[in-house]
Amino acid sequence: MTEEQIRNVIARFSDPVLKNDFSTLGFIKNISLKGTSLSLVLGISDMDSTKLDGITDEMRKTLEAEFPNLEKIEIEFKPAILTHKNQKKSILMPDVKNTIAIS
Repeated sequence: MTEEQIRNVIARFSDPVLKNDFSTLGFIKNISLKGTSLSLVLGISDMDSTKLDGITDEMRKTLEAEFPNLEKIEIEFKPAILTHKNQKKSILMPDVKNTIAIS
């Protein structure tokens, strides 16, 4: 079992709000594999616990099916912010990561 294989399994799951997979969104924050223990830290756009419970359960079941030798699977979700590249903004404000428009 490799990190790449784990990433491929995680990529089957999508953020419930943004409807894109975690890999494409860059929401796979950390994968830690130690022996038969797997720990994942994933980003998510909406921390609604009802949605998280369903995704967590499905992901755990899929990982257990794909990698039956895993004895412990921990999945943690943290709020994630999408970034996009804006060349015009980068020229005007080179060190600013995010901007918010207020009217």
